[in-house]
Amino acid sequence: MKKSLEPGLFLIKKENLRLKEENSKLKARVENIEINLRESKLFELLFPVVVASMLTVCGYAFLFFFDEFVFEESRNAISDFHFASNEVSLYIKKLGFAIIVTSVVILVFFSYCIFRKRSSY
Repeated sequence: MKKSLEPGLFLIKKENLRLKEENSKLKARVENIEINLRESKLFELLFPVVVASMLTVCGYAFLFFFDEFVFEESRNAISDFHFASNEVSLYIKKLGFAIIVTSVVILVFFSYCIFRKRSSY
């Protein structure tokens, strides 16, 4: 009688081991999905803040850049310090342009992160 139970018991233990392994894989997968969901929600909450700040920075930088670009000639005509003013305005133009490019790059990267997280589900 004992010998007839051993093959069945072995199959039950084998099935139990397989189910435990499958359970641990599923738990890890669920935890990974929960972590991704939290990160996605964080990105979605931060996105309007980042968009607003980047657009503000980009707008102010564009205004300074535009101001230096358009009104430089009138300032140079009035100013006695033509060469000094020209160098400063060139520096401000480069700085304004760098701020615009940096804010656009950060905005594009952040948008990519959000849409990549959304498409993973």
